[in-house]
Amino acid sequence: MSRRVYTDEQRESALQLYENDGLAAAHNATGIPKQTIQSWAKRAGVRTSATQNMRAANEAAKASNAERRAKLVERLYGVAEQSMDLIESPSEYQTILKGEMGGEGAASPGFIPAQDKQREMTAIGIMLDKAAVLEKFDNDNGATEAKGLLLALAEQIGVASE
Repeated sequence: MSRRVYTDEQRESALQLYENDGLAAAHNATGIPKQTIQSWAKRAGVRTSATQNMRAANEAAKASNAERRAKLVERLYGVAEQSMDLIESPSEYQTILKGEMGGEGAASPGFIPAQDKQREMTAIGIMLDKAAVLEKFDNDNGATEAKGLLLALAEQIGVASE
């Protein structure tokens, strides 16, 4: 199989399409194999703006989701605290009690019935567990900072790579 030779204009056109529209568009417009375009782009240090835009969008989504998780964690802890306050103040506790002829109504018995206390404690435990899971999701234990330091060091000694 013979190796195809491309002109400088073809190479430049393919790289410009690659940078602006992506690999598939460059291949479809020029007919040049994708591997060839990728090889040229790598050697020339050309990156697609489509890939960069996608990376930026992914980073923005990650940041937004991390912020949402942080708000949820805060709310979960808040609700758990409210529930604990309620359990610790049985005089303020309200429950539904059956009255005459099977009717139900709100009541403050001055104590927390065992079943109600058990349900509250179970709910608190679940809230705290879920908050802890959400907190761990965004905690990289300093890996991001370490990576930044290593990249800076690699750049300083001239071994940084893409």
